[in-house]
Amino acid sequence: MSNKRKNNQVVEIDLLRLARACLKRLWFIITFSLLFGSCAYLGTTYFITPMYESTVKIYVNNSDISVGNVSISTSDLSASVQLVDVYEAILDTKDTLDVVIEKSGLDYTYSEISSMLTTSSVNDTQIFQVKVTNADPEEAALIASTIGDVLPEVIAGIIESADARVVEHAIVPSQPSSPNVLRNTMMGAMLGFVLSVGIVVILELMNTTIREEKDFVDIVEIPILAYIPDSGTKPKKSSSYGYYETASVGGKTLEQQKSRRTLTFFMTTAPSATR
Repeated sequence: MSNKRKNNQVVEIDLLRLARACLKRLWFIITFSLLFGSCAYLGTTYFITPMYESTVKIYVNNSDISVGNVSISTSDLSASVQLVDVYEAILDTKDTLDVVIEKSGLDYTYSEISSMLTTSSVNDTQIFQVKVTNADPEEAALIASTIGDVLPEVIAGIIESADARVVEHAIVPSQPSSPNVLRNTMMGAMLGFVLSVGIVVILELMNTTIREEKDFVDIVEIPILAYIPDSGTKPKKSSSYGYYETASVGGKTLEQQKSRRTLTFFMTTAPSATR
């Protein structure tokens, strides 16, 4: 019967008890969160190299499409939008980037320049943008400006009746694009909060101290008929034998022993079977 009871035992988690435990150790949670947030802030500020981003935007079109009295069909516009992918592929070729390296005068390899570039279409239009990410803001702007000068010439030499023009020139960025100090700090504080709450919950679940009659009932699975609460006053001192307070009577010390708070349980037991 006892083995069956143990196998069918269901562990209940008192959420209110866990919430009280978290409130009781609120100082620990706040300290842990501030510690992780501070570490994330210091790590982001002093150990991560800031990166700067400069962007050049280029407009692409077919020279056969005019905006005069000739109407422009949807298929013609779709063809121009599809050219964006072609121009992005042309930009990423070794020949094009070698020309960019030569004209910029920077000491980079093809793979290094290629890793700095990010190309994308602007809202699915005929304009695509090239973002250059570099630790030096002036070099990022120089590379982006050089791409804006080189790419239209390269495109004109490869694709007939194609046109590419710079619509937004690159500028030297004044603020780094990454890392985001505020975001990393908040993420560090949130991580510290989650870890500290997890530690408090684990410690609370591992604590087997009997605090009230419900805890005892959950363990022995026997109901309590009554209990005798401690009606004494709050003790002032304690020892391994219990709480006590000292008083002086006639110049002599009188120790009045007070027992610890005792919770006496009266339990029902199953009557033994009579034969």
